[in-house]
Amino acid sequence: HFMGLAECVTLILDRLINKRDIPQMYNYYKIPCPWLQIKCLRWLSIYGPHSFPPQTTQAIESAIRGILENSSIVVDNKNNAHHAILIETVNLVIAWGAKGENMQSGMREQCMVFLARFLCTEDQNIKFLGLDAMVRMQRQEGTQLSQEEQDIVVGILQDSDVTVRKRALDVLYLGCRETNAEPVVRELVKVLPESDAAMKEVMVVKIAILAERFAPNLQWYISTMMEVILSSGDYVSDEVWHRIVQIVTNNEATRAYACETVLATLRASSYNNDTTIALGGYLLGEFGVSICMEEGMSGYEQ
Repeated sequence: HFMGLAECVTLILDRLINKRDIPQMYNYYKIPCPWLQIKCLRWLSIYGPHSFPPQTTQAIESAIRGILENSSIVVDNKNNAHHAILIETVNLVIAWGAKGENMQSGMREQCMVFLARFLCTEDQNIKFLGLDAMVRMQRQEGTQLSQEEQDIVVGILQDSDVTVRKRALDVLYLGCRETNAEPVVRELVKVLPESDAAMKEVMVVKIAILAERFAPNLQWYISTMMEVILSSGDYVSDEVWHRIVQIVTNNEATRAYACETVLATLRASSYNNDTTIALGGYLLGEFGVSICMEEGMSGYEQ
């Protein structure tokens, strides 16, 4: 019904962004009509790229490119309008990327670069907006983080704001692939003991899912989960350690390794939480016989 406005909206964006042809009174800290730019970008995100004629789509992409190429991240109240335009541009790129392939992939990569810059600011609101946009982009397109972006997000897991920390965890979780799963899980396990109670339980669940989904082998999965349970057993739900038992039970080749690992874990710690004891009791009780002939692992010693 409103498709006839597409050309008008495109001309407005071109005038504001590329030509900057407006009276001085409509400039807000040298930004041409930021409120109108945001309204136009939001309107365009309602429609997919296939909704417009090719020449209109090209003009829109030219306007988006103009925003991305002439933008920078500066933490200053007067730049809030500028940041709002940039976030709305990213939202448009995300929306169009989900509806078709017309939007050039280079723009999506450029958006990820800007979002990573948002994460490096000290402003919690800007940081959260960057993380939230990353989450939406990953959910729609399966975008994988670069090593630099991954390192930045891992650092945010220590942020003072719990909502920012949880969003950072979502970014790492959704950005995990077979190619980067081991280092991501390793970083999460490393951060886990220092995390507060508000984060530990959800981190344990996400680590357990990633460790099982992307395990290069079952020994790696078992040793990873034992490390999680040893450091944060009080925050490990029954479903998580029951799943470890199920995997060991269904894979006979892992039983001896699992028993050796849990026995070494129980011996190494001066304090064993209830989850470690429960898991050790079950595995050694059921499968301890598989290692009882090994030195120092007799039934009595177990």
